[in-house]
Amino acid sequence: MKNVFISRNLRADSEFNHLLKDKATVTGRSLLEFQAVDFVRIPDADCLFFYSKNAIKYCLSQLSVLDYLPKIAVMGKASAEYLNLNYNIKADFIGTGEPLSTSIQFLDFIKDQRVVFVQAKNSRRSIQKLVDFNATDLIVYDNFAITDFALPASDILVFTSPMNAEAYFSKYSYLANQNIIAIGETTAGSLKKKGLIGIIIAKEANEKALADACLTLL
Repeated sequence: MKNVFISRNLRADSEFNHLLKDKATVTGRSLLEFQAVDFVRIPDADCLFFYSKNAIKYCLSQLSVLDYLPKIAVMGKASAEYLNLNYNIKADFIGTGEPLSTSIQFLDFIKDQRVVFVQAKNSRRSIQKLVDFNATDLIVYDNFAITDFALPASDILVFTSPMNAEAYFSKYSYLANQNIIAIGETTAGSLKKKGLIGIIIAKEANEKALADACLTLL
């Protein structure tokens, strides 16, 4: 069987594992570490926009009361599911997972209302860069690449963020027989800047789509 590396810590019951368990040997490991960044209060806003599940986690875990939140917007379906499952909150806006289409749809949703973008310290601010929102940033966590890791040789590399890709290639070189899958256009763009070609982009930013992309190579 082929070896697949995905830059994400996988639960034993993850959909990615489930779909590939009989087809490949899977190694799932995030190459990033995270830590909370304390904040005093959420700035006044009509809507909170969460870029990721970690943004949700490190923001809402610091709040003692969740009953009086403004409208909630999320980057994609995975964050919406995480928000509902862990906090019993339904997102008022769910993006496509891609910056351009999400920014256009979100601008139509929010109009000129006040937005707080909840994000990492080193966020790429991919939505704010595309559209001039009436916005404030709220940094709730920091993430940084780890350097002390060892991974088995893999036939398929699946990257879930640009920073994970950076961490991987800071230690390992690309091999001619390897296939690369990216979770979205932003991650793919980061890989292309390294001169890598033939990158497969998952149809959606979730584990099922990533696994489906892997299955086309097995």
